[in-house]
Amino acid sequence: RSSVVPEEEAGAGGGEVDEDSKDMIDLLRIQRSFSDLRLAREAAANLDRQTAVVPAGVMHQRDGLRTPEVLRPRLKTNPIYYSATILAIDNEAVNNRIMENALGRRGYKVVQAFDGEDLVRLIMEEGHCFDIVLIDLVMKRTDMSGLDAVLALRTWEVEHQCDPTPALAVTGSIMKPERDECYAYGIQGMIPKPINIHGIATTVFDFLS
Repeated sequence: RSSVVPEEEAGAGGGEVDEDSKDMIDLLRIQRSFSDLRLAREAAANLDRQTAVVPAGVMHQRDGLRTPEVLRPRLKTNPIYYSATILAIDNEAVNNRIMENALGRRGYKVVQAFDGEDLVRLIMEEGHCFDIVLIDLVMKRTDMSGLDAVLALRTWEVEHQCDPTPALAVTGSIMKPERDECYAYGIQGMIPKPINIHGIATTVFDFLS
């Protein structure tokens, strides 16, 4: 700690402050100003790191888990997307479990269903609301396909003046003819099979945001 006292304190005793002391006082003031500026810049940099949105595709590794970094910064500013309710429809129980695990671990509430008639019952008859629907196109249990179920949903939404619920097809065929058919029936996106847990989470997040 320097023994040099500020000029105001030195003058309070009635003595004069020599030129060397004045120079030292000025130097200390300059050093203090630079120190305050450095601390302010460090605080601003920390704030930027906490709020910055990292470009899609950048990966984050923590605790041995490797997940898309694009999901993490948005979680701080858009937590509503992680409390969304998702209707996952697939006639294969294993695919439903994959979707539930991939999305549930990120905070989404996932409701499982197994055919198009479940979609009709849950939304159109029982009045449940979902933020997004993931639906298989081929249904083995009933005659109503995934496309038929989404078309029925779109017709019902128009009749009741409801905003369309985003619907994504979960399918093993994503060639252009299949995509065009899906879009014609009111499906807005595709999730390819076999289901990739990181890919489905990113796709769902993009549609919700």
